[in-house]
Amino acid sequence: MPPVETLDFKTILCFIEQHEKIISILLRIATLALVVIGWWVVDRRNNKRETRKECRGAIAQCSEAIDNTIDSARQYHTGEAHDSQLSSRIRFQIQRVATHLKALDAIGIKVANRHLSDFRKSITLNNFDSETLFLKQELNGEIVDDIEQTGCALTEALEHAFYQTFKP
Repeated sequence: MPPVETLDFKTILCFIEQHEKIISILLRIATLALVVIGWWVVDRRNNKRETRKECRGAIAQCSEAIDNTIDSARQYHTGEAHDSQLSSRIRFQIQRVATHLKALDAIGIKVANRHLSDFRKSITLNNFDSETLFLKQELNGEIVDDIEQTGCALTEALEHAFYQTFKP
């Protein structure tokens, strides 16, 4: 078996002196690679943070639209008589909520369609759009309670979808 050479300080120093130019080039390449990789990591994390902030803002807008729709529906159903202007406004508000949900879906925040469908039905299925069949509801009545519950369920589904998409 041939003897194994041990590396001593003089041998290493001699090797470095002989290959000084190559080592210098390799160190410059390594430095440049570290800078590029570091920039890429920072840029990627920045982009994720900005995307998360934009999604959070879009969810806040959608939640506000849901709350406004709940308030309008509560006002309509507890009113003294059928209000065709308010019912038109509520239909428009529901459509705005649907538009917000489609936009969120496009950026990866997916909410099951049944949540919007349940919300829409709770508002418009009973006691809506009929002057002759309209009955004033109590503030703590079944229709108003269902509207509030389905609105909260829709908002909770949005929050859940956000945290599923952007796990901490």
